Amino acid sequence: MTAATLLLVAVIVFAAAISHGIIGFGFGMLCMAILPWFLDLTTAVPLVAVFGVITYGAVLWQERQHLDFPRCLPLVTGALPGLLAGVAFLRSADERWLYLALGLAIVSYVGWALYGRREQREPRASVGILAGALSGALAGAFNIGAPPIIIYLASAPWPPGSIRATLQVQLFFSGTIQLVLFWFSGLLKPQTLVVNLMLLPAVLLGGVIGSQISRLIDPERYRRLLLGALFILGAGFLARAF
Repeated sequence: MTAATLLLVAVIVFAAAISHGIIGFGFGMLCMAILPWFLDLTTAVPLVAVFGVITYGAVLWQERQHLDFPRCLPLVTGALPGLLAGVAFLRSADERWLYLALGLAIVSYVGWALYGRREQREPRASVGILAGALSGALAGAFNIGAPPIIIYLASAPWPPGSIRATLQVQLFFSGTIQLVLFWFSGLLKPQTLVVNLMLLPAVLLGGVIGSQISRLIDPERYRRLLLGALFILGAGFLARAF
């Protein structure tokens, strides 16, 4: 990785961390919507995955008092087979199919986030296992495992703290297993960890700045602007696939 590329990646993860600090999620998705334009997917995904585990672990620690593990169990159960499938897809699929799947995942989530219906009802365990499997597959392939879980939890009549804790448990568990699979499959290399260490100050500083900015602007308006940008980037990946 050249010095110019490293600086560009630092700016991207810094901006993604600010965004995450403002609305509380989206670091991985925003990174994966931009980084593949400048880095190979098999380089970008492990790089972002390391930061993801750090971010999810920190948020989970903050929300630990709201943790209700039985609510997390269906999601965690479905995650492992999904992760295995996602990592295998990242390693072996043609680049065109990778960009097509990434674009579809981003555009589909944006559509749901803007127009999806959210009827309050207790989630079923079978649906939770399916959501966990889809989350694991997207995390393993592209490091964007949050959307299926967000969709699953959106209708849950649970306290906000419990929903946030459940989301972080799933993401932290998936991220940790993902890194293990990446390491043994050769996708996570020592030089990637060196780059992570170099970029860590940018991620931490961005998160602090984002938290401060969130007190000054309307997070909902920002979320909609971000979704619009994600839609454009996702559509770009679809165009790139063809």
